[in-house]
Amino acid sequence: MSTEQKKQKRKQYPSDMSENGWKKFKQAMPIVKSASKSGGRPAADIREVINAILYVVKTGGSWRSLPHDFPCWQTVYGYKCLLRYIRRSFNLRELSSHLKLVWVDGGYRGSDLKNFVQKLWGWCWQVVLRTDEKKGFKILPRRWVVERTFAWILHARRLSVDYEKNRVNAQSMLYLAMITIMLKRL
Repeated sequence: MSTEQKKQKRKQYPSDMSENGWKKFKQAMPIVKSASKSGGRPAADIREVINAILYVVKTGGSWRSLPHDFPCWQTVYGYKCLLRYIRRSFNLRELSSHLKLVWVDGGYRGSDLKNFVQKLWGWCWQVVLRTDEKKGFKILPRRWVVERTFAWILHARRLSVDYEKNRVNAQSMLYLAMITIMLKRL
């Protein structure tokens, strides 16, 4: 069965990237040269490879447990270097240039840190503190945004337990989970 036939027969998984998300993601990707022109085996469909990686992140399964309608697991696993390239190619300053206000927990208070962040990034640093008037549980303003984001990230089962032995791989899995969340909100 050819790759094109597999692609036509394959059912959509919940972890698959949407059309709109794929268009946005494709802009950030490097150009992948086809190995078939130089005599190697034909390059896999990069979208299917990315969908397979997202499947592993979402389900928490092992690479060898990928369903058979994705490219073979060795191919998908081999494309992790592409993800490292994508992670390095995003400029943190460029991405954070839209930030103006940062809410932080009470553990990050202090004028030295606030001044450092203001000087380095130009952000307004607002500490969310708990009032001591009320005992017990109290919802803090803006704290729910952080807690909600952590909950969204933990929908990716691969991140629920520390499966990765390498810190860089764990960081890549976190980036993938956040990319999926952000692309769904575009």
